[in-house]
Amino acid sequence: MDTARVFSIIALVVTICGDAAFAQNGTGFETFGIKKLAYETGPGSWFAPHEDIFVLDSLKSKPRHLVSGVGAVWSPDGQKVAYCVHEGWGTKHITLGQIQLINADGTAHKQLTNFSGATCPFDWSPDGQKISSSQGVLVLGSNGESVTSVLSGIRGQWSPDGKKLALWKRRESLQSTGSNWVTNADGSDPRKVIDDNSEIIRMCWSPDGESLLFSSHRGNSQKMEIFRVRLDGSHLETVATDKKLSFIIPLISPDGRYLVVGAHSGGPDDGTIIAIDLATQKRTVLAHGDLPHIAWAR
Repeated sequence: MDTARVFSIIALVVTICGDAAFAQNGTGFETFGIKKLAYETGPGSWFAPHEDIFVLDSLKSKPRHLVSGVGAVWSPDGQKVAYCVHEGWGTKHITLGQIQLINADGTAHKQLTNFSGATCPFDWSPDGQKISSSQGVLVLGSNGESVTSVLSGIRGQWSPDGKKLALWKRRESLQSTGSNWVTNADGSDPRKVIDDNSEIIRMCWSPDGESLLFSSHRGNSQKMEIFRVRLDGSHLETVATDKKLSFIIPLISPDGRYLVVGAHSGGPDDGTIIAIDLATQKRTVLAHGDLPHIAWAR
């Protein structure tokens, strides 16, 4: 291959990736504090007529198809994945179903919930005993399977110590805005952190439990950026942005060094999962997909 063609290929890669320096650095997941990464692909083409959940066990490993479904959430020990599925593919009535459980190796699949209406997981408590879902907070039975709803309507994410929940409230009218809130883990003492009119898909806590990270259009109506704010609503700052890409689904490593985001340019099936070194802003592509969730190495 001649030199001109080599430079042509390099230029094409740079053009596709934009400012995102997406070269993998050859290191393993241990660099980022990741134990396992789960993410979603499809639908959107004849080759992906439904959503599928894949797992990466290391940065160099081949993506492993785990199961067809959406909304993968790791158990704290990285041994199980909770998820839900769209039912009714091929009909006019595609709906979300119930929470399913599956081992990380793809074995022991079972249905966890049987509520009226869709039930999808949102977060798993640090002690492994509760799952936050679209039906509220669910307490797992002693066998780790049966569930009881204890906080109806609260779809939150646990603080690192498990004592608080962060949640987003939709705006109630065209004249109002949405807002980020924090409550105690039992749902008591709700406190507004900050108003925000964006569709918050997922927030995350800082490792010290003193602030929240969230994606928002508040700084740019054309794309989403990642912001951090203290629990009292002060010290709002931008922690990750890009000239061309929207950043959503913030996930931060337990040591606070790396931020993992889902990146989108606006096209179909263009999701890329990126790890960002917050000190240097260096970026590393982890996978091509959407809605990442991480079992962190602790």
